[in-house]
Amino acid sequence: MAPSSDPGPIAKAFGVIVLIASVIFGFHFFTGAVKTVTASDKTSTKVKIQPDAYIGDSVRDGKFSFKVRSVDCGVKTISDSISTETALGKFCIVRLSILNIGKVANIIETSSQRLLDSTGKNYEPQSSAGETLPGNDSFDGLNLNPGLSANGAIVFDVPKSVTPIAIELHDGMFSTGQQVSLKGKK
Repeated sequence: MAPSSDPGPIAKAFGVIVLIASVIFGFHFFTGAVKTVTASDKTSTKVKIQPDAYIGDSVRDGKFSFKVRSVDCGVKTISDSISTETALGKFCIVRLSILNIGKVANIIETSSQRLLDSTGKNYEPQSSAGETLPGNDSFDGLNLNPGLSANGAIVFDVPKSVTPIAIELHDGMFSTGQQVSLKGKK
């Protein structure tokens, strides 16, 4: 009896998967669907934000209510009696209040907050500068009980040429967030 030339169902399924993956890779490779961005790309697209609020307004995201009180950009160094932090660009200091509107204690995560510029770039907080800021009750990691609020500041290190247009405030890393315009009411 001659050996069977039928490869079997497992081999057929594997062959189909390899074929599909090859077609997808080939499509992207030959059509240029994958774009390589180099440092010489000078495109700058203005992004228009749709703010949920403005400085002085309260916004809610999840278990917290946030109120931005002020913004100060252009600070080069922040010092306290122990250390000095120097910006690589410039520091932007966002002062705000956070109220726990939930039913249980919740931890404030300043690392989840983002500063936005007009090109759509977002900047993360510089926690060591926030801890060095004189008079700042750093609320990063603070376990805030229901009904209580905390005042403090979040410090961002941004390039000197950047003008922040909004801050996006989150109750945690997976929340949708709320944007607060830093440009004033329109």
